Amino acid sequence: MGWKYRKRVSVFPGFKLNLSKSGMSATIGMKGFSVNMGKNGTYLNTGIPGTGIYDRIRLDQKSGNSDSPNNNTQSIPTSIEENSYEIKSFQPELLSSDGLFGLKESIIKAREIKNELKEESEKAKSKKNGALFLAVITHILIFGIFIKWFRDNYKQSKADAEDAEQTYNNFKLDIDFNMDETLLKEYLLIKECYDKLKNSQKIWDITSSQAIDRVKERSSASSTVTRVPVSFSYGTLDYINSKYEAFKLQNANGSDLYIYPGFIIIPSERSNDFGIIDFKEIEIEHHEQRFVENEVVPSDTKIVGQTWEYVNKNGSPDKRYSYNPEIPIVLYYKFTLKTKKGLHECFQVSFCEVGNLFCRSIELFRDSLRSMKWGKEGEEVKPNEQPLLEDEQKEIKGNDIIPITGDIPTVSEEEHLIELRKLLILETELDPVLIAMDDSNKKSYVERTMELINKENLEYQLHYLESVRKRIKGYKKNKR
Repeated sequence: MGWKYRKRVSVFPGFKLNLSKSGMSATIGMKGFSVNMGKNGTYLNTGIPGTGIYDRIRLDQKSGNSDSPNNNTQSIPTSIEENSYEIKSFQPELLSSDGLFGLKESIIKAREIKNELKEESEKAKSKKNGALFLAVITHILIFGIFIKWFRDNYKQSKADAEDAEQTYNNFKLDIDFNMDETLLKEYLLIKECYDKLKNSQKIWDITSSQAIDRVKERSSASSTVTRVPVSFSYGTLDYINSKYEAFKLQNANGSDLYIYPGFIIIPSERSNDFGIIDFKEIEIEHHEQRFVENEVVPSDTKIVGQTWEYVNKNGSPDKRYSYNPEIPIVLYYKFTLKTKKGLHECFQVSFCEVGNLFCRSIELFRDSLRSMKWGKEGEEVKPNEQPLLEDEQKEIKGNDIIPITGDIPTVSEEEHLIELRKLLILETELDPVLIAMDDSNKKSYVERTMELINKENLEYQLHYLESVRKRIKGYKKNKR
């Protein structure tokens, strides 16, 4: 016969400790209204004493679960666990495409002029305010009524301030996108899909993912994710003028994305710098996602099944739990934007059909851009063609590069930064776009990248080092 043990200890009125073989729990409250906290969760107990009428509700509900395409589900924690995988881009300054170096310099120059005009506008406003103050004081002291100069000075200062403000507001770098009829139709298709996508009832930024033990957790989930509600809209940058409004994708754990017909701009949150990414370099991964939703189900989402908070291996409800509510399985759409230089953003939308159409329209437009001939100084070269170097074994003398395959080795800060500098120099000799630059621009590219990387922590530096290794490996593979 199995022995059972249970003891209730009253610590003070309204607070009791419950001791048993299964563990310890605490009860706070009075008869008819109490809260019980233990390893199985937190429950609110309400009832009418002496009548036998009572209710028990669980308070600590889990956030939610999602399914991947193979029907494995994911739960959603409120914080990132130790072994979770963070979904986040590199700093914007490091994401810029080599082929847009000249455009970035033009935008930087435009921003510098814009800042100078802003300073002039503020000085003109201060001068106008001073002239107004002087005119009022002299008018109060009566002698200003007879001296016309004070009023004329204010009028002139006011006109100068208005002109300076108008000049500041109107100054922008004009960027035009020349698209033929076919390309324009494809872009307008993206815009049409985006208009519907941004009106989805729910859009989330997925910021981390973590695999879980389904048997141990008694869950239908195969992995957990952290997601944050965001919004999609149209946006403008005050230093760029274009007839096409940018698609603005809010980013929960980094800088927002501004998508133009030919490139993406990502302003830095910590400096005046920014990243500019060639649209042709964008990789987009997308698929439907069955999602176990513990939160309110959006009205534009299809419910495709159901599960329970605690399940057996075969997917049936675990009857050992008295409180085991049904949870709806819905169909969302998930897409991830990536580039080789470190862009990595993942979004989930409630309107599945529109999410699919938007991603497919992005792929169509991008592939059309890739198929076009892009020339430098009259030479036409397709983007997917990599010119061969005369010496395929060309290396930098004395360059002992750690093999590109495998995990990041454990090295000291000085060693990995030395390797990174060598790899960046090697990249200027392998990347067709960087090869076309003069020596001073190549040197500027290396030094600027090193300057930015030196400001980051060791984990970030090693992560970026690995991404450069992969790029070098890709260049060498294309040479063959």
